[in-house]
Amino acid sequence: MKKSLLALQVVFFTLLLALLSCGSTPPAAEEPEEVKEKLIAPFVIVSSDKSTIKLNWNKVEGATGYKIYYSTSEAAPSNTEDPPSVITIDSGDTLSTQIENIGAGATYFIWAKATGDGIDSDWAMSLANKMPNYNANLSNLEIIDYTLTPVFNPDVYNYSLTSPVASGVETITVSADPEDINALVSGDGCQAPFGEGQDENIITVRVTAEDGVNYNDYTIYISRGEIVEAEEEEDDDDGEGIGVLKLRVRHDKDNKLLILSCRDGEGYYQWHINGIVRKTTRTGRTRIDISHLRPGTYTIGVVVFKKQNTIHYSSKVTITVDED
Repeated sequence: MKKSLLALQVVFFTLLLALLSCGSTPPAAEEPEEVKEKLIAPFVIVSSDKSTIKLNWNKVEGATGYKIYYSTSEAAPSNTEDPPSVITIDSGDTLSTQIENIGAGATYFIWAKATGDGIDSDWAMSLANKMPNYNANLSNLEIIDYTLTPVFNPDVYNYSLTSPVASGVETITVSADPEDINALVSGDGCQAPFGEGQDENIITVRVTAEDGVNYNDYTIYISRGEIVEAEEEEDDDDGEGIGVLKLRVRHDKDNKLLILSCRDGEGYYQWHINGIVRKTTRTGRTRIDISHLRPGTYTIGVVVFKKQNTIHYSSKVTITVDED
């Protein structure tokens, strides 16, 4: 009897499970999500003109836009957060842009990426060429022993001398320094102020910028003064054929710099303190830092060399450095 009851219970539960499952559909297996491939980064062609970088790149299939990042640092931009100097292009068909007001003389690194529907490319770098410096200004302009009018200003290009050049003066020294060390200056150094029969003349100092295109001409108008007998220079006993320079030595207001100048000479100049070369210049004017010198007496000298390192002129003066 017990065995029959147990069998009936098994049959009952089997029928119950069958009824419960009747009409229901087993759940379908989830399909794997399609993985989208990243876009290909664009290839950027870089050119520059003055303060502008020009960029062109190829069209990337599937791109809806592009991002351009530029920096003087070679470090890659972040993949999660755009840096401040990112340019965003909102069209996949726009394939060029330009970056304005770029610093002259600097080298810029350009990074680009294609953007799409959550499938941005990686950043790819293009190296911009060093931006040419188009600065063609002077930082200083002087004629030794004369004063310019108006007072020198890099943005003023025409000057005259406040006093005429004495006719007995055979050479004058023009000292000109460019604002940009890579600019080329012509027209400085020793010059003959007048040609035969001239009473007036114009000295032109040209500054050509590093880019080789931009230039400025600074002009100095000079006139002949009264005829003055030129003093005969004595020969230096140190060697045959060596002339004597009129070497002038002045201090700046803090007595930390020597301001040295000589009116005559032609070639290149070596400036000495106690026989040790401190500077070599192309003009007869320079400044030498003496703030490091201990109190004592020093011999300041200049030697002017011409071709083949032949001494043409020389001169020496003695100065005393006092306690502060």
